[in-house]
Amino acid sequence: MMKRIYIVLLGLLISFSGFSQTQFFTDTLYRYFIGTQEPEATWKDSNYIDSDWKIGHNSIGYGEKDSIVLPKFTQSVYLRYPFTIDTNTKLIESSLLCDYDDGFIAYINGVEILRVNMGKKGDPAPFNRLSDRSHEIIGERGNLEPLFGYYIDSALLHKTIKMGKNVLAIQVHNDSIKGSDLSFNTYLCNLTNSKLDGYAGQWHVIKQTPLDSTLLPIISIETGEMGIVSDTGKVLGHMTVYNNSKGKFNRLTDIPEAISEIGIKLRGNSTLQWPKKNYSVETRDGAGNNLDIPLLGLSPENDWVFNGPFADKSNARNMLAFSLGRDIMDDWSPNTKYFELIINGDFLGLYVLIETIKRDSNRVDLKKLKPTDISGKDLTGGYVYKIDQKGFEVVYPKAEDLQPVQRNYMSAYYSAFAKATYAKTENEFLDSITGYHSKMDEPSYIDYTIINEVLKNADAYQYSVYMHKDRDDVDPKIHFGPIWDFDLSCGNIDVQDANITSGWQFNESVCKYLFQKYAFRDTNLVKVFRNRWFELRKTILDKDALNKRIDSIIAYAGDGLKRNYEVWPYDGKQMDIWGYKHPAKTYQEDITMMKTFLSARIDWIDANIKTMYFKMPPKTSIIETMAENENIISFPNPFKNELQYSFFLKDGLNYEIEIYTTNSDKVYENTGMSIGLNYNTINTQSFTSGVYYIVVSSNGIRKFSQTIIKE
Repeated sequence: MMKRIYIVLLGLLISFSGFSQTQFFTDTLYRYFIGTQEPEATWKDSNYIDSDWKIGHNSIGYGEKDSIVLPKFTQSVYLRYPFTIDTNTKLIESSLLCDYDDGFIAYINGVEILRVNMGKKGDPAPFNRLSDRSHEIIGERGNLEPLFGYYIDSALLHKTIKMGKNVLAIQVHNDSIKGSDLSFNTYLCNLTNSKLDGYAGQWHVIKQTPLDSTLLPIISIETGEMGIVSDTGKVLGHMTVYNNSKGKFNRLTDIPEAISEIGIKLRGNSTLQWPKKNYSVETRDGAGNNLDIPLLGLSPENDWVFNGPFADKSNARNMLAFSLGRDIMDDWSPNTKYFELIINGDFLGLYVLIETIKRDSNRVDLKKLKPTDISGKDLTGGYVYKIDQKGFEVVYPKAEDLQPVQRNYMSAYYSAFAKATYAKTENEFLDSITGYHSKMDEPSYIDYTIINEVLKNADAYQYSVYMHKDRDDVDPKIHFGPIWDFDLSCGNIDVQDANITSGWQFNESVCKYLFQKYAFRDTNLVKVFRNRWFELRKTILDKDALNKRIDSIIAYAGDGLKRNYEVWPYDGKQMDIWGYKHPAKTYQEDITMMKTFLSARIDWIDANIKTMYFKMPPKTSIIETMAENENIISFPNPFKNELQYSFFLKDGLNYEIEIYTTNSDKVYENTGMSIGLNYNTINTQSFTSGVYYIVVSSNGIRKFSQTIIKE
């Protein structure tokens, strides 16, 4: 990697109502001093006379076409950037956004406000000190990861900033004597009265918080200088686990419980844009092979999820749901553990360790399916699959091992189940050989539905819907589960009426691609569902028992929950996600709200499950229409920034879906059709407003088309 010093002062901005990232003071001059020796001790004070320092503007460095060229291998550089505060400025909280390579210390008027990769606060940092680790700037990583800001609260601002002239002073250090690059970009923004939205906006901030000791386990990870910036491939890392026996404090100075090499990547879809990230972690040995370990006392495995709740202020919803799953469902549900996470020296607060969903004797225990299992009973299992934003997707076997005939088998089996569930007549629906009962495991279906309904999960039946099927000679039926992804449950968001305690969540219009509403046309199934509900109400779903379960989870998190909101300063802020409000401003309000919501939700189910009934036959469903007419369904129509389509393919012909403008310009195509239900969501932000045609073709011959409108 090319070695350079590259310092771009994007500007320091103090404003009245937030900020715009285009409002940089790029023409403002600053003073700089090259660290070939120590500057004067008062260099960072506001009244320091820096007239003999050189004047800089825009970029400074070597190896690039920089505005100011420095000698090669400059080891450190000192910056002084003046700014003025007047009586009209309302400044309660702010953020210092930094893009850096490799370490720095920042001061306002001589008071240290921040240091990164430069030891502990207050430690001496002479001009020739090396940074603790390498860190590449975001701009060199070839990705769109948002720039993090470091939160500065009112107490520190009042301590450091004064009316009139102030100075932001920064010393930047390289990672080696002849390091390949050194870089720093910064600006100060005012967060006062700014809005906290789902993607955090200017609230993409973290507050430096020391982690001295904790009763929770500590997991510390070190990666290379690029950090963890991608969800497409795992980067190499080194993981150290501190986990003393129960009741004893954990410290970074303790003897580790476990050490492992790892592969780690970002995890999620929309959550990728949230400040607090989720990670997929694979434990490995020194040679890079998978290494099964009993991480935090869970069953030995090598695949894990580090879940960082952001939308869920209680940090308890997934813990609650998986706990209920383990106690209610006969099939496996993920185990969980709280811990506190450090990555490359940054303390990231409270996390939940979750066992990933995969085929394994310690996870979803199915027959192993080999690439050579392509016929007979061997072809019939086991499979793990899910319904998500991409539609039907086989999770096990992995994509690189899954054979086309295996995918076609599972897709056709799933489609036959869908068709039987949506059958038009009672005889077809309840047929003992071909009806829905022949392909669905009733107990898992009932328990899966009860958990999603009692918690009123906004994502239920449409996203993260996992199912699995074993080999026919073991069990020929589809099992629902494991359950997954409950951060938007228990009244946590006002989408899909999930914040309303009344109504069946499976009756929501967007849930029409799954089976709950239609399977409950079977009065016998309704009876089983009703009996199971009242059985669980006496024990696990008793209101007092649920409250005690929540209290136990919160007690387990302990001070880790409080520390989490020292690191992520969002407690007390109204959070909007995708335009939908989260009702609780604080985590304590959220915990109380969860209990109140669940109590009212249970009351509603108690009162309405007794009269639960769906007529036979129902109105013609979309699946039926597709199965009969091989037509395409797209929604919403008109659409805005997102369009979903579904297409039921009965044969193996070469089908493709395309979208055209009225000028016959193709703006989208998908040739990856498979037998059964094809279901996809596409981003249409780049589409201009107007009329489009979505077209289904087979072997180049147009079969069907539909007019759609972009608002």
